[in-house]
Amino acid sequence: MANRHTGAIKSYGLHKGYGFITSEELPEDVFFSRRSLPRELAEVLQEGGGLHLPGKQVTFQLMENDTGKLQAGQVLVMAGEGDEMIGRVKSYNGQKGFGFLQCPSLQGQDVFFSRRDLPMAFQDWFPQNAPAKFRLVYAPDGKPQAKEVTPQGMGMMQPMAALPWVKGGGGAHHMALAYEAWGGKGRNGGWGGGGG
Repeated sequence: MANRHTGAIKSYGLHKGYGFITSEELPEDVFFSRRSLPRELAEVLQEGGGLHLPGKQVTFQLMENDTGKLQAGQVLVMAGEGDEMIGRVKSYNGQKGFGFLQCPSLQGQDVFFSRRDLPMAFQDWFPQNAPAKFRLVYAPDGKPQAKEVTPQGMGMMQPMAALPWVKGGGGAHHMALAYEAWGGKGRNGGWGGGGG
């Protein structure tokens, strides 16, 4: 059962946190839970955002649950040109105007993005490890690039670059404090208000 299978997500209940995958390789649809998805996608879905999953092509591993029924584990959304994906900011340099995302579906490849592909409020500062939705494209050399990069899972985060008290050199610092206060990477090193 260690082999990976391919299929398509047939349904997913955002509020229930589970769905079903259909695969020509299997005689019946297979259950999967939000926990079987990559962490960044699961977190964004838990907050009610992210991708529209039904119809997405996936790979998965078959596993047995406690009652002996088969279910899908280690579910990865397959990455195709033009697809919307969820990843995490690996690094971003606002002064140089570019950064990189990581996306489990791209198997360790860094995904380049440019400042012009970010909303205005994030063009000077985009926090490391923040989840982001993006449209996947490939450069002529075959390397993945992110377009239309949109921060995800920041809850009450407002576009703060436009606020008057942010202007004058302290913008990134104030946005970092606000991001931390509203559930970002906290002082204690964890996600969420409690630091863990």
